[in-house]
Amino acid sequence: RRVAQNSALAKALCDFLVYHEHQPKEAMELAARVTVEAGYSDWWWKERLGKAYYQLGLLRDAEKQFQSSIRDQDMVASCLELAKVHVRLDQPNTALEFLLGALDHHLGDTDLL
Repeated sequence: RRVAQNSALAKALCDFLVYHEHQPKEAMELAARVTVEAGYSDWWWKERLGKAYYQLGLLRDAEKQFQSSIRDQDMVASCLELAKVHVRLDQPNTALEFLLGALDHHLGDTDLL
């Protein structure tokens, strides 16, 4: 609880859990708690929650979180993660169409090419 109240520390801890320790369940619990405390309005936490769901194999939940994150703040990283979910769901055409649409919003971004 105390970690969730300190935003900078919580973000660092969440990234540490996701990328270094590979403990998506703990990262998911932290991200869910902070998302609730932030009033469901912080795109970053929704995106991390989607990453944790993806690592746990909860692809539909990950898809919902990435879509919600993109609605709050259209970021290239979230778009790429959502496309990755669609590929894993064996929907490559949906992923391609989404990336082409994202390329229209993020002109000149080489990550989407």
